[in-house]
Amino acid sequence: MMLKLLWNFESFRWFFDQCSAYFSIQLGRCVLFSFLALGLVLVLRHSILKEKIFLKGLLWSIFLLVPFVGKLELFYNNTLMCRLFLWWNNCCIEYPAIRYGYLLGVMISGALIFRQHRKLHRQINSMEQRIIDGKKVYISEMPVTPFTIGVLRSKIVVPKVMKDTFETEELQAVLLHERTHIRLGHLWFYLLWDILRMLLWLNPLLTYCMGYFKEDMEEICDRVTIRNGSSTSYEYGQVLLKSVKLLKAENMGMSAAFVGEKDYRDLKRRITKVADYKPYQKIGAVTLCSMGFLFLAGMFLLIRGISYPKYIEWADIGLVNEAGEYYNLAGSDTLEQAFRTDGQYVYIDRWAFGDVLRENGVDDDMDGFWLGFGTYTKLPGIGAVPNGIYVDYSGTESELVIPYVNGKDSLYDYIFKYIL
Repeated sequence: MMLKLLWNFESFRWFFDQCSAYFSIQLGRCVLFSFLALGLVLVLRHSILKEKIFLKGLLWSIFLLVPFVGKLELFYNNTLMCRLFLWWNNCCIEYPAIRYGYLLGVMISGALIFRQHRKLHRQINSMEQRIIDGKKVYISEMPVTPFTIGVLRSKIVVPKVMKDTFETEELQAVLLHERTHIRLGHLWFYLLWDILRMLLWLNPLLTYCMGYFKEDMEEICDRVTIRNGSSTSYEYGQVLLKSVKLLKAENMGMSAAFVGEKDYRDLKRRITKVADYKPYQKIGAVTLCSMGFLFLAGMFLLIRGISYPKYIEWADIGLVNEAGEYYNLAGSDTLEQAFRTDGQYVYIDRWAFGDVLRENGVDDDMDGFWLGFGTYTKLPGIGAVPNGIYVDYSGTESELVIPYVNGKDSLYDYIFKYIL
């Protein structure tokens, strides 16, 4: 029993160590790519896409690809990319503190984000609930800006001062705006952004630029709300201005009615956008979004096609003679004839194996040697430890039958082999 527990512990330690290196290498590369993606998004949204509301919002979908670029083959077969990124690969493999430290940062970042959301949910659950415009709404005693939270069970929060002061039509405009956020899937986008911030915590700009991201989602939401609502763009803008006066009167220093706006300049820009609203064809917006996501899907398939697969089986066999010299026996038809295994025994055809040794420049006049076989790699330098056997080569029998323990049948190895 004790030996079994020790074996499981060693297997788990190997599994955890390999996973830490495997994921930290990938995520570290993704962090560097996230800086490039963020630069591209910020340049485009402040230049040629500045007035293109829907395209500017779609631009952020680039970040859906960032977590999947860590296994690109060009990190290893391109000279420039090797110089830029291989140092991180070597650090994660050689220094456990670096790979464990990165994953610890992921867990701490995730815990802080979770704690923040949990605290907000608790505050909302303690609020008074009212039915407004046929929908359940949570009423905040504090004059906060209206907002929505929760991807599965969404909750809309409206300040009491706004509920008591606004006309029915004005409250309907506020609630329609929040329901539009839900219908457009913006809460899911914010969740994905939080996950991205957690995984790529070494890039603090992802947190800093979350305001820009929400700003662009607000512009889309404003446009869709005006189109689907009963208010004109002028009336909708009046609701924004009235919200500002009301919340400022409550000494909160708030400067906008909806989530995502932080200062007067942002509000002025937002109201200007509302004032410049021009009707748009719904089919055109849907077509644009569909084309954007098709492009995204195509890019994802392209990235997967030029990345390393889940694992690569190695047909090569490693040989170490009694003098400690290592030789790699390359996979070939001759090797397949000379060496085979059924998971419990290794079968070696002495004469065919002699041909393999001579093909690989190995002296076949040996009394014995060690063989390593049955390995695979997830990334260069990251993979399974091969099975090992000692071969007594001093006899004359035509076929050698050698029992061995297959270490590749453990649950941990299976999980690691097929993990993304």
